[in-house]
Amino acid sequence: MKIKALLLASLLLPALGLFPAFGAEQGTGADKIIPAAARFSEPAVPLGQAANLCLSFTLPEGAELVTPVRPEGLGDNELLGVSREKDGVCLKILAASLESLHVPSVSLACRAKDGGLLTVQSEPAALSVTASLPQNPEKAAARPLSGLLEVTASWKKALPWVAGGLAALGLLLGGLLFLRRRLDRSVMEVVAQRPAHEVALDGLSGLSRALERQEIEEKPFYFTLTQIVREYMGAIRGFPAAEMTTQEIAARTADDQDRSMLPLLREADMVKFAKKPATRSSMEEHLVKARGYVQATMPRLTEQAQ
Repeated sequence: MKIKALLLASLLLPALGLFPAFGAEQGTGADKIIPAAARFSEPAVPLGQAANLCLSFTLPEGAELVTPVRPEGLGDNELLGVSREKDGVCLKILAASLESLHVPSVSLACRAKDGGLLTVQSEPAALSVTASLPQNPEKAAARPLSGLLEVTASWKKALPWVAGGLAALGLLLGGLLFLRRRLDRSVMEVVAQRPAHEVALDGLSGLSRALERQEIEEKPFYFTLTQIVREYMGAIRGFPAAEMTTQEIAARTADDQDRSMLPLLREADMVKFAKKPATRSSMEEHLVKARGYVQATMPRLTEQAQ
């Protein structure tokens, strides 16, 4: 009878609100904890690589993780990244020590459907860390951490772009050089097509203007004057007078008109190399003499017509 009375009381008293029912939830913080299973996706990880810790859990209906997801409780471990999975989240953690990678209980903030806060709490997890050390550590070369640092050096990544730029620059320079050669050749052809006496007379006219404006001194004047005369003489006589000395020209030429220019060339040599002074009047006289030599030896209109 006593047992029946106790059972009856256990049913009636909670209904009257005097005591909680047997086995009922007490309203503590335990009802806000969502358990999560924690496991590494690999049994071991090399030193310096990233280990993937997967947390599996089921959220109540309408609940969702607080974003951005910020795991807490990792201890001294370095978090490299967080990714959402179908049944939880995956944490990427650096294996930075030869000791085993031990992760304490990780917690994630979660918001219930009614706006209340929940906590996803995982169990601890551990992972072995391996290292491949060379037999002779002194000969070991430093290498980047796989998955953390760029395995390919930045200069190697930029190498194709640099090579492409150099190739484009080479093509551009080659094109410019080709155009310049074509232009120089065209200019040379135009100059070559001009009669020698026209080139000489134009040069003497420019030298005369420079002398009138007092823009040229004695030595540059005679260097220019004799160069004009020598190039013209070589063009009409067929020998390289511009590259010959006055004595060599004298030995080569027999024409009276050509030999009439020898005194001018010898006096110009004295000004150029022996520092002989020259007056303005002598310079003008030599200009007239050189122009007369060109006009006397240039082809006549009747000869050009033929």
